[in-house]
Amino acid sequence: MLKVMRAEINKYIHEMMNYYPDYIGNIFLTLFFFFLFFSKINFDLNSEEGITLVVGFIFWFFLSNSISQMSISISQEKQVGTFEQLLLRPVSIEKILLIRTICWNLISLLIIAIIYCIFFIFFKINITLNINLLLLVYVYIMSLISFIGIAYFLASFTIIYTKTASFTSIIEYFLLFISGIIVPVDSFNNLFKYLSKITPLSYTVDIITQIILKKKINLNHVINFSILCMTYFFLGILFFKYFKKKSFIHGLNSKY
Repeated sequence: MLKVMRAEINKYIHEMMNYYPDYIGNIFLTLFFFFLFFSKINFDLNSEEGITLVVGFIFWFFLSNSISQMSISISQEKQVGTFEQLLLRPVSIEKILLIRTICWNLISLLIIAIIYCIFFIFFKINITLNINLLLLVYVYIMSLISFIGIAYFLASFTIIYTKTASFTSIIEYFLLFISGIIVPVDSFNNLFKYLSKITPLSYTVDIITQIILKKKINLNHVINFSILCMTYFFLGILFFKYFKKKSFIHGLNSKY
């Protein structure tokens, strides 16, 4: 497992060194989204609304990177004709995709750190680390687990149908919409309110915003969040295993 992770990290490092203009472009594109988001609150990043937007955008960035990475990885492997070889490796395809997603999230952390430093230089941000870091790390890990579950779910369709990787961005923006980061949940109809309640991103943003504002955290809220995250993860794994088994019976579709 550690050898696979080391190999994947080395691969991503070589990719970053060879295709650094793509990563620089990604940073500037993310900065552009930051400016669009925060122009809504006149760049006041110290208010509760501002903190909600900061936290919401950062975790949506992690979410979008997590759920797209698996589907894109499978799609690219199919495109070059190496996906069948990936299935035959000693390490299971589930573990390989999990390791790739974790490695990509480490890169996402680096990108977010760079963007935060840029904003720290240009804007007055008073968000300090005098908060419950242990709970913050726990919420981050649990949210990442739920994001990986969503990624497995979407990747399961990519195994059979290949082109579904193109639709991950639609899912990403839909989750951003119903999470209540941009549009208040109270303005939704009953269906979207319900969807917002069962979306891990909504819980993540709410809990971390309370942590940063040093508000009292409801223990039941954290427990419900944890159960929801694990449910997403295990359902995603089950869907992935089912479609992988189905692909062994009916074969893979590698057409584009």
